[in-house]
Amino acid sequence: MRCFAIAVSLCVFSASALANASCTTKAAEKKLAGAALTSFMTKCEQDAAAACTADGKSQKLAGAALDSHMKKCIADAVGNKASLTCKGQAGEKKLAGAALNSFMKKCEQDAAAACDADGKSQKLAGAALDSHMKKCIADAVGGK
Repeated sequence: MRCFAIAVSLCVFSASALANASCTTKAAEKKLAGAALTSFMTKCEQDAAAACTADGKSQKLAGAALDSHMKKCIADAVGNKASLTCKGQAGEKKLAGAALNSFMKKCEQDAAAACDADGKSQKLAGAALDSHMKKCIADAVGGK
């Protein structure tokens, strides 16, 4: 019976941990890019802000305490946005030299494919598609 109780406790803990995954983790799992990523992150940040506000009010926080709570709560909920970019991922993996070059090339190709699919889903063509692709790939790769 004790083993069963421990197993149930672990399942409940694991489920709650997955439900509380950060916005960036959820976006990465969904392999979002371009406008889909931007839209998802905006909505996720808004949801996090609403949940953090409700949490702060339930704790009866005000003033600087509420501000501090909101800043930390939203940052925890959103996660590390840099991990969504190729450069961010390469930094986390501590890649250098040929491994970095190979990773970046593959990541840029994947970003271009995702951005192209996103542009086509928006029925973009010509200059609008070119502009979308340029911005989308730059956002996916990370700052220069």
